[in-house]
Amino acid sequence: MNPNSSHVRYFSPRIAAAILAILVLTGCNLSTPASTGDEGSATSGPYATRQQAVEGENEGQAPGAESEGYYIDCPLGEKWYVCVDVNLTTTWPDPHGHITYSVKPGTIPCADVLVISFQDYEWGEVIDIDISGETENDDMKLTWKGQTTLIIKGTARCENLTSGTEHLVITQKWGNASARLTCTPKRDGYNCMPETTLPMGTLGNQTIPLSLLIMTGNVGQCQTFPISGPISGEISYCLTSLPSVKPSPLVP
Repeated sequence: MNPNSSHVRYFSPRIAAAILAILVLTGCNLSTPASTGDEGSATSGPYATRQQAVEGENEGQAPGAESEGYYIDCPLGEKWYVCVDVNLTTTWPDPHGHITYSVKPGTIPCADVLVISFQDYEWGEVIDIDISGETENDDMKLTWKGQTTLIIKGTARCENLTSGTEHLVITQKWGNASARLTCTPKRDGYNCMPETTLPMGTLGNQTIPLSLLIMTGNVGQCQTFPISGPISGEISYCLTSLPSVKPSPLVP
């Protein structure tokens, strides 16, 4: 490989400029994600009708009974799980393509939460995040492979409203991110830059309050937060009794 090749001199500054642009723009994307309009609290959006129905049907039932797939009271002292699902993407400009951020396969991205009502329960977990992607043009293909961490921690307290509701305040803190960049030429005579490790952008720190109903059976309830900016997509937080069970989303 000839380090003085004109291709290498042209390719390297483009990579450096793209990295700088993504890192600078990502630094402006640290606001708390807003929940989608149809995924509000238990007293608004799609839950207004459902909660009114549960309230009417709960009259005369014993505390702790199950109704409409939810606990009427908080199942105090039980261990539940707050699980996170990450589906994020950033676009690499040249050569064009997408780089994804997702939970590392084979891991269970959940934190233990004890259901209590008389005080806030503190919890936390470190989640491994994979960074991967391919970007290419007629000259070359770039392969990206890296990782970062997402620390989730917070407090939880259960309250009996019309059903057992877990109130969570979640702080998410992203670690430093990097990816190994490998270049493969797609035509004879094209000289790629050597394999290297590059810094990648993340979302910084956010604090997210949310409330999730405690559902019966091996299902859970989730709330999804859309992310916009140089890194875009969504992050979902779910409350479930079994971390291996895929929770159901908050939908009408």
